[in-house]
Amino acid sequence: MHYYRIATRLFSSQRALDAGRVEFVQATPADLPQIVDMCLEGFSAIEPHLKAWKIGKEARPLFELIGANALKHRFSYKLIEQDSQELVGFRLFSLGRRDDPELQLDGMKLHPGVLGLAGMLDYLKKESFAQLPHINKLIRREITFVVPELQRKGIANRLAHHGLDFPSLKADGVQGLISEASSLANQELLRKKGYRLIAQVPQSYYDRHGIKLHDGTTTIKAYFKDIEDVIADLAKSQ
Repeated sequence: MHYYRIATRLFSSQRALDAGRVEFVQATPADLPQIVDMCLEGFSAIEPHLKAWKIGKEARPLFELIGANALKHRFSYKLIEQDSQELVGFRLFSLGRRDDPELQLDGMKLHPGVLGLAGMLDYLKKESFAQLPHINKLIRREITFVVPELQRKGIANRLAHHGLDFPSLKADGVQGLISEASSLANQELLRKKGYRLIAQVPQSYYDRHGIKLHDGTTTIKAYFKDIEDVIADLAKSQ
């Protein structure tokens, strides 16, 4: 089993990272420990809700649940810098169905913010299907992260649909893609890609818990795009 190193640029390395030397590699369940570590060491530092609640290592159980579920499927990718073989990012996608259970965090002694964030995600999943009565099966965009040195270089945009065979997914009964976007940057990216807003956590929840987000967004929002529209867009771009 081959293990990749997490990018030392997250810590103290002064070596420049080259976006042109980043390889997209399909992720497997064996990658879960490193992806969770990267969530804790990198993603937690920029995700608005984790920052607002001051959640650090306490988020591990949530990341483990989300990651383990996503890596059961074939839709997730890790980013490897070719020269160093360092892990410099990842994309977690899962398969969502109308009858999926809630996040199983019962019985765990968890940070109140972790429980609050899990509750928000469960709310959005229920509300999204309520707003999409014709949808029963979709691809769910869970977490995408690229180390800061490689952000704003087009990698997240390339990752959005990388490795997905949409005609085959449609034949398998997948009806669209959905993303619960918690940051302003992700919300703007999804809008630019033609996703439409279908649900959001009520502002009253944030007011009640005194949650103030730092990046300009006000709430987690769920965005959806029908698979027919994705296929049509791809055909136009070819």
